[in-house]
Amino acid sequence: MARTQTVGLCDRGENQVSVTAKWSAVGVKRKQLVREVWRQKGLGKFSGGFQASVPRHGVVLVKISKPSPN
Repeated sequence: MARTQTVGLCDRGENQVSVTAKWSAVGVKRKQLVREVWRQKGLGKFSGGFQASVPRHGVVLVKISKPSPN
């Protein structure tokens, strides 16, 4: 079974901002598969971290997991 984590990227400010989740900060390594939870959309594989544009007073919620070994 693959280990998954959910990460929330938050913007508490008045303007849209770019927020980065670094893999080292969430305890994972290598490429990770990223899926946007609320839109139920796969975003691809990312190395080192994931960056998203977050609307003012908004949250982007993503699920990260190791890709399948296919």
